[in-house]
Amino acid sequence: MSFRATEKPGLERFTDGSHEEYKAIQEALVAGIVIVAAAGNQGGASKLNTTNPPGALGGIISVASHDDHFVRSKFSSQGGELDFMAPGETFSTYARGVPYFVGYDSNGELMYRPARCYEALRGTSMACPLIAGLAALLVQAGRSRPRCMSPVLTERLEHSDFKARNCYEVRELLRSFADRPEEHHRKDGHGALSAIYRFVKTKVSDAQLTVAEA
Repeated sequence: MSFRATEKPGLERFTDGSHEEYKAIQEALVAGIVIVAAAGNQGGASKLNTTNPPGALGGIISVASHDDHFVRSKFSSQGGELDFMAPGETFSTYARGVPYFVGYDSNGELMYRPARCYEALRGTSMACPLIAGLAALLVQAGRSRPRCMSPVLTERLEHSDFKARNCYEVRELLRSFADRPEEHHRKDGHGALSAIYRFVKTKVSDAQLTVAEA
């Protein structure tokens, strides 16, 4: 499961036992469901803990954003609950909206952006699904060992005490792929999973990663 960050209510109200989303998350964790949440986009220059719920909850996997150089995005929230970073800048994604005026064409006619098109977006909500997808692959690999699984992942699972049976074990497996598996910083958790990102880039061309405007 993948969650976006929630600015309101605050963490205190979110965890007071009355918030329905908090109850659902706790029940899911008890059931062994892996939950990945975006950390939020309130980073800036603040040195405070700006991670938003549910990403601020300790029992789930919290994801920050990094740029193409594996440096934490300036907008990305920070805090002690952060686990990992993933690419979260300049994603082409489908956006729905109301057409709006953008100028005039060469004939003097009004020009509007279409109501449905692709836009370049950024945020921890862009980074979060990447980690959620990787977590899902780990869960599948821990159960069925598909033939298409990479030799590196196969060896890692065979020599690990963690079999991706719950959120804690998936986090520990992901940590083994992180840039700093033994170090944790409040700004970016255990860092990026750059080895996996570089591997994907060698298998998928830039043309396939880029979505042309509709």
